[in-house]
Amino acid sequence: MARIVFDDSRSIADMLHSKENRRTSFAVFNKMIEEGAFWVSETITQNKKDFQEIQKLQAQINKRKADLLYENLDLIWRNREKIKNTPRHATIDVSYAVDGGGAYIGPLHKSSLRWVSSSRLEIFLNLKRLLEVWENNDNFREPCTCGGSAFVRWISGSPLSGVCYWKAVCPQCLSTISGNGGNFLARYTCVVGILSKNFEEFAEKFQEKWKNAEEENQRELKQANPSPSNYFSTDEAPCEMETMIQELRQMEAEKRIGESQTADKTEKEK
Repeated sequence: MARIVFDDSRSIADMLHSKENRRTSFAVFNKMIEEGAFWVSETITQNKKDFQEIQKLQAQINKRKADLLYENLDLIWRNREKIKNTPRHATIDVSYAVDGGGAYIGPLHKSSLRWVSSSRLEIFLNLKRLLEVWENNDNFREPCTCGGSAFVRWISGSPLSGVCYWKAVCPQCLSTISGNGGNFLARYTCVVGILSKNFEEFAEKFQEKWKNAEEENQRELKQANPSPSNYFSTDEAPCEMETMIQELRQMEAEKRIGESQTADKTEKEK
């Protein structure tokens, strides 16, 4: 058995005789196994299994949420302005809402993972951005047989040949249609561009909040008896898709009841 460390700046001969590289005899290897020093331990294997189970469960959750979104697409589309102007709705993670991929470039990226000072930072496609794409980007709209515009939710194709296959859902009749045509690369890069824009906005907001926190901290320190305070303000946490849909249904129901009561009152007065 052997462990080899490669270094392109050195020759093969030097590397093979390096102290970093060592060969293990079969007898020593057996001793290591007896001591419990497995190359792949049971804990590592179990961790991989657990991670696979989590991925499987997450895939099921994402499918359920995507189905819920498109089953209520008419409700969401009617209330899109309210959603975009309500932070807890606008920032809902909807990376499950669009899918696909292409030859040579792989699956469609709907989130961007970065490490900042050893801290995990993941940027997702949010509901506000998705609604804006459907509103303003013709590449994500296809004519529906009912006369309305269906919104693209899945793409597949090639950036070289330009071929593009798609699936879309219409907010008017809620039917799913499919076809081919359109600019595959423009659709693919649009989603990637949204993630970059979201990260830039996050960085700008973070810098502003950090500046404000430092100023607040300095003001507190100048006091004779500074009191603890939350210097760094945070945004309102997004709610779940299920919660938002329930709130929109209740809002529309209350509106209908109010209009009905007003109409009855007007009719009686006549």
